[in-house]
Amino acid sequence: KTSMNEIAKVIRKEQYLHEILAHYIKKTPVKTLSTSLPDEKDYQTHYAEEKLDQLPHDTYVAIASDNEDFSVSKNGLAFAYFTVSDITWVHRNDTKTGTTDFHVLHRKTGEPLKGVKAQVWLSKYNYNKGRYVKSNGGVYYSDNEGYFKVPYSQRNENQSFYVEFTQGNDNIYTLSP
Repeated sequence: KTSMNEIAKVIRKEQYLHEILAHYIKKTPVKTLSTSLPDEKDYQTHYAEEKLDQLPHDTYVAIASDNEDFSVSKNGLAFAYFTVSDITWVHRNDTKTGTTDFHVLHRKTGEPLKGVKAQVWLSKYNYNKGRYVKSNGGVYYSDNEGYFKVPYSQRNENQSFYVEFTQGNDNIYTLSP
């Protein structure tokens, strides 16, 4: 289990993938499972999927290891961040007005979600700090149709934005780490 704040701090602090992996491997896992994959011996790219049992709403990091000890050295490791949420959204940029329209929906039913808090975060590169810095871009709430409008567009070359949607204990970002 992780959070967007933790992900940002770890990525900013740790410069190498093995350091990022070491940070998460130290944490107590929420769930574990073991799967054996066939050795095709053909050196081609292969894909696999693994179904995870239901997890509560939150942000997680899944780590796969070739060895059971999850050692960072001499071991094949992979990781991916993911979020469990019932919130989904569609958006479009209105090039005439320079705004972005959002519709917030229930992920399973497709019904509009009313009253979802949408915290907009602006992201602009700070050359003095050598990294992107976020600032508050305002708070919006979805109406009865799940709709709200943001007075920013992703087409601005000097800054971008992302949205943190929250309804009760469920939250998700338009941005992946």
